[in-house]
Amino acid sequence: MNFADVAKHVEDLYEQAKYIDDKRGPHFKPLFDQQLFSCRAKLLLPCVKETQHFIRELLAEKKTQLLTPERTTYLCERIMAQLQALQREIHTQGVRFNEPKPKNQFYKDIYQLRQNYAQHQEWERRLKKMLEDKEREFANPNSNFGYHGTSKAQIEKEVLRLEERHLNCVNAMKKLERQIVYQEQREAR
Repeated sequence: MNFADVAKHVEDLYEQAKYIDDKRGPHFKPLFDQQLFSCRAKLLLPCVKETQHFIRELLAEKKTQLLTPERTTYLCERIMAQLQALQREIHTQGVRFNEPKPKNQFYKDIYQLRQNYAQHQEWERRLKKMLEDKEREFANPNSNFGYHGTSKAQIEKEVLRLEERHLNCVNAMKKLERQIVYQEQREAR
């Protein structure tokens, strides 16, 4: 086994896995059996990292001359089995992408949560701008309140309504942040 070739191959798999993970997101269940990958990941990248870990372990033990023939056999077989499984998964990713997800899925994937968070950030930005404009209008002594049929009381109500919407948006963002952190910790296991 040429370790330089294997390491280069794993580097290529890393890039492919990153692309696929970004494109399709996590699967609703772990991709591989726990006997093959202990990380139980729903993404490819953690599995590639686990394979890289075994390669580094093999090289470190070889360098310090602690590598026994039995350990060499075990690590080489484990690395090769993981590489074959990763290659199979990468080459059949179209099947996974089109695979139906369970209907009663309470779990939102991290990518969907991040998209929701980005949408809330945009709403929060807009609400903040609208609120600043209304507050400026309310505070301006030169405003013609009767000109457009709006009174100072109506503008004050609008300011309060916008403050409430802004607060709701900020609270929703905090909730989404907690969900994202939770999902990232779950997927790292």
